[in-house]
Amino acid sequence: MERPTRFTHEELMSATSPLYSESRDVRFQEIDAAGVVFFATFADYFHDAYVRMLASGGLSLPRVLEEGAWGLPLVHAETDYLRPLRFGDTIAVEVVAFRTSPRAVTFGHRVLVRGKPSALGQTVHASIDRKTFSPIALPEPLEAALSRLANKPSVAG
Repeated sequence: MERPTRFTHEELMSATSPLYSESRDVRFQEIDAAGVVFFATFADYFHDAYVRMLASGGLSLPRVLEEGAWGLPLVHAETDYLRPLRFGDTIAVEVVAFRTSPRAVTFGHRVLVRGKPSALGQTVHASIDRKTFSPIALPEPLEAALSRLANKPSVAG
């Protein structure tokens, strides 16, 4: 599978108009024994924002899964942790950009606390036929949603 080019730290840090941004509070169940957000929780933050971002672009992932024709499984994820998050912090979870290749899409993510980056990440999703799990071209409904998101002001959830 040809993967889209990854984002640099600078690209993720300097994005000025995220495709999607939502505010949330760090919940007690998200912290570990050290009193900071457990590392895997950032994957949940990124995924929640990704699903809501696509919905804001007119693509319902629950409907895509229900129809069963195609899917976008995660094939790569990475996160760099820059500063800790603690219970009660109000954070912004952002999808700042995307890049496509013929059969995959990479999303760039950022988590901010008090306006400063706490984490940077990226997720790569492969486009597949759900019946055969074979790679396919990016489906038209996904491309249409991404086009709508790229051509409108940032969305706050």
